[in-house]
Amino acid sequence: MVSFEDSDFVLSIIKEAKIGLWKIETEEGKPQRLYANETVYKLLGVDGSKLTPEEYYTACFDKIEINDKAALRKAFIKMLNGHFTEAQFAFELSPKKTAYFKAAGFKNSSGKKVIRYEGVIRDITNIVKLQKKSEKQELQLHEYNNSEITFFGIAQALCHDFESVYYVNIQTGKYSEYIGHGSFKSFKFATKGNDFFEESVKNLPKAVYLGDQKRVIDFMTKENIMPSLLARKTISIRYRIVVNGTPLFYRLTAAPSVAQDGDHYIFGVQNIEENVKQEKEYAEKIRLATEMANSDGLTGLKNRLAYERAEERMNEEIAQGTISPFAIGVFDVNNLKKTNDKYGHEAGDILICEAAKLICNAFSHSPVFRIGGDEFAVILLGADFFDREKIMSKFRKTALHNRKNGKPVVSSGLDEFIFASDFKVSDVFDRADEKMYENKKKLKKK
Repeated sequence: MVSFEDSDFVLSIIKEAKIGLWKIETEEGKPQRLYANETVYKLLGVDGSKLTPEEYYTACFDKIEINDKAALRKAFIKMLNGHFTEAQFAFELSPKKTAYFKAAGFKNSSGKKVIRYEGVIRDITNIVKLQKKSEKQELQLHEYNNSEITFFGIAQALCHDFESVYYVNIQTGKYSEYIGHGSFKSFKFATKGNDFFEESVKNLPKAVYLGDQKRVIDFMTKENIMPSLLARKTISIRYRIVVNGTPLFYRLTAAPSVAQDGDHYIFGVQNIEENVKQEKEYAEKIRLATEMANSDGLTGLKNRLAYERAEERMNEEIAQGTISPFAIGVFDVNNLKKTNDKYGHEAGDILICEAAKLICNAFSHSPVFRIGGDEFAVILLGADFFDREKIMSKFRKTALHNRKNGKPVVSSGLDEFIFASDFKVSDVFDRADEKMYENKKKLKKK
């Protein structure tokens, strides 16, 4: 946490929210030291600017109700063990006036001798008073409690979600680090400076992944960031930082500060590696699900749904006049019903798979679809389209050869798109389907 001597910085952030900031240092064999900002002085009614940190700790702690002192000690034990903790206490503002406060904080660091705790404090006197009133005030109490939950949720998010938060005067470039912890702190960047943008670009090679450096440099300019900030909007960039030799994803977000003075803005650095992993896993699941939805479980070919989607896309291209030349091939497996009746459906499945291989081998450059039990369709594109007559002639010769030798026989029909008269893919399909049935009749007669 930034030093409380930087009162202008702290007050700019919290003046509208009326949130106080505190820091307590403990050292074995020495009195506890309490540091606070001007907001805390006003909340507690004890002016710490006229006292030493040791005196200020004693002056404030003495005014806390005795039962609440024990609760606060327990809270600090939890903080010492690494937990973000909150506690409520009564405070004697004067002999006839008691106020109630809630404080939240965490252990920011501990050295060989000094342990430092930091956090926030808020006046909750109104909430406590409402709790003591009748249930008629339940709705108002609920609203206050919601604001209380939001306040401490934000405080905890600031402490844990961001690895570094900077408070920047956009006009002068002067900045101070507000929160700094986690792997990002290992780079030991300055916590204060006079030109945030220049120093950020200067520090890039120390941390940012080489492939992302130019993109981050382009982002870190006033010309790029200011339009969004002046419109009271956030702007962010995702990039990689190399931590212990491993590139990890981070997000830098710039946002207007609470104090709308037009000069100060917040820049937060957040580790989003886990989020990116989840995004990739989700995208892979979507890809697999889409692939499964468009695939035939028996042959592994594209299924009828995939054909209908391809047909829809091509119909749009036909309507727009951007369609490329294509042809449709329709195929049907002969004697599938006889095979199923005589040898069982397993034999029929084998026959379908063998037929699928014949079609795929013949039309190796075009998508093949299984559109029914024994029906297949091919959309001939590119090389297969221009060689369609040669390929179809060879395929039909194979069908005749297989018929004589007791191998799988596949009837076939093919027709091409006519630019002058066809308005949809089904026009081509219907003609190819008719030719397939003509071919089926011939194969049965021979």
